Amino acid sequence: MKKNITIPAAYACVYLFWGITYYFIRLGVDSLPPFILFGSRFIISGSIFLLITAGSRRPGFKKIFTAMLLGSLLLGANALVTIAEQKIESYLAALILSATPLMVAVFDRIFSGIKISIIKLAGVLLGIIGVAVLFYDGKKVASPSFEILLLFGALFCWALGTSIGKKLDLPENVITSSGIQMLWVGLAGLLIAVLQGHNAALLFSASIKSLIGLGGLLVFGSTGFIAYTWLVKNEPAIRVSSSALVNPVVAVLVGLFIGRETPAVLLLPGCICILCGITFMLYGEKIIAAKK
Repeated sequence: MKKNITIPAAYACVYLFWGITYYFIRLGVDSLPPFILFGSRFIISGSIFLLITAGSRRPGFKKIFTAMLLGSLLLGANALVTIAEQKIESYLAALILSATPLMVAVFDRIFSGIKISIIKLAGVLLGIIGVAVLFYDGKKVASPSFEILLLFGALFCWALGTSIGKKLDLPENVITSSGIQMLWVGLAGLLIAVLQGHNAALLFSASIKSLIGLGGLLVFGSTGFIAYTWLVKNEPAIRVSSSALVNPVVAVLVGLFIGRETPAVLLLPGCICILCGITFMLYGEKIIAAKK
């Protein structure tokens, strides 16, 4: 019973909290360079998580290294998106990243021999169409560029991490595992910021808006990551990756009602397509089985 409650709660955290983080990222970069924001949020979160679990059994070097590897894939993908979105429209980024479930299915087939059912494939494709409709604004899509390659790199890294996460020998405590991943990638992000010529002390002169953004990322982003890390170990990867379809919807709704942004032109049909796609991905096989 406990696990039956934990699974939907974890999905809710990933769907809602990660969707909200888009809004907080926009606040955060008001006065902070992207990698100062990126590095500081993960260093702070990772340090807090490791302090919380300081009294528990310490993982061995192999488990620590494995957690760092997974963090490099999952949170490294986040870094690539951070770089790309400085020049690429969010529409194109959301569309490319919405293909995550499809890429996860490919990796599942390669590494685990798992076949994707027709109903799940239909759900993935319907979800991608929904994201395209949701973010469509009639503008001409940018021509291929280095930033687009970065987004495909992020897609590759995130899907690979999600697919192989179940097989990796990670620390048993999900908070410890998340803390190691965050601290490692946060330090790398801060190093990149310094190499770009930014001073980490900028954090202490940040605007109120940026500090609110950082606080939101620490609370919602970190909680969502713990939930995602747990789901990667306990749920089919293709289902976990469905967050790539839901998060853009939440981001648009949060921007609409909290950020007072202009509503998407095709908001309703886009949301309906995505909702149907998610339903097929999560419950399609059960629905078909129930009708037989």
